[in-house]
Amino acid sequence: MADAQHIAELEAYYRSKGAKNPKSLALINGDRPLAACLGDPSPILAKLMAGQTKNEIADELGVHRDTLNAWLLANCPDEWKAIHAGKSLSRIEAAEEALDDPDADKNKINRAAQSGRLAARALERAARSIYGEPEKNGPGITVNVNVDRSCDGQITIEHGQD
Repeated sequence: MADAQHIAELEAYYRSKGAKNPKSLALINGDRPLAACLGDPSPILAKLMAGQTKNEIADELGVHRDTLNAWLLANCPDEWKAIHAGKSLSRIEAAEEALDDPDADKNKINRAAQSGRLAARALERAARSIYGEPEKNGPGITVNVNVDRSCDGQITIEHGQD
């Protein structure tokens, strides 16, 4: 059971977030591991930046990896995206090193190539502005030309953006 000080801190945190029932939320979530962070992702981000895996951190906290992912996306989406992009870049570099290894067998080469492709896709999604494909076409425009032959060939042009 969480102590009174922790419950009070949680209540203040939920109140600052505009929760309707901050006291109830504090009592319900007082024993949950991520509640101790009070919405501050910096300790978890520091562990990720130091090379700990999400699985290791989730195990330390006593939560599932999916719970940790959801919490990170809710509390620090930009920082989480940057870490994810950095990890993907590291995986691409590791794949390139494995592919350059003259002693690599076919299985190692295939694993490295697949890992590199997966990491490249993840990197394109996480850092689209840097690593994604540029838009080939701007917003589309539709033009309809209607010829009304009953009015001496009058033409009307309608256009609108897709």
